[in-house]
Amino acid sequence: MVLPSTPRDAIPNHAAWISTAPMIAPGVRTPVPALEYPALHRVLGPELLARLLNISTVSLRRYQSGARTTPDRVGAHLHVLALMVGDLAGAYNEAGIRRWFVRPRTVLESRAPADILTAGWRPEEPGPRQVRDLATALTASPPRDHDQRFASSRRAVRSIPTIE
Repeated sequence: MVLPSTPRDAIPNHAAWISTAPMIAPGVRTPVPALEYPALHRVLGPELLARLLNISTVSLRRYQSGARTTPDRVGAHLHVLALMVGDLAGAYNEAGIRRWFVRPRTVLESRAPADILTAGWRPEEPGPRQVRDLATALTASPPRDHDQRFASSRRAVRSIPTIE
């Protein structure tokens, strides 16, 4: 399967994904398919996105174009996927995000996230919740501070006497 390429700057970070959805309660965002379809389509491609949404690529095109209204179930799946991709964008490039969904994960008992997000999944069920938690865990680790990591080597280089 050939995966389409997306420029790195086309993948929004987690905060950008969250901030595009209107608030339905303090701190709670609601799905906005019109905003989430284009971004997920760019990052995941139509085949993987349709697979994860458990719909055909034809239905995906119809929902994305507005020719048909997105069913609530598909909208909920789309929103959960948008949140996951937002989390993954902090750790992976676009190809890495696509691979993340199809590669088996030890934490998921050697199953791929895409294998857990199969027909009829509900975001609150244990399997999909575990996939979501796995994606979210990538944002929980602090970013590496390169200045601190290399501070000791810079001090060592500065202490080397120069010959004039």
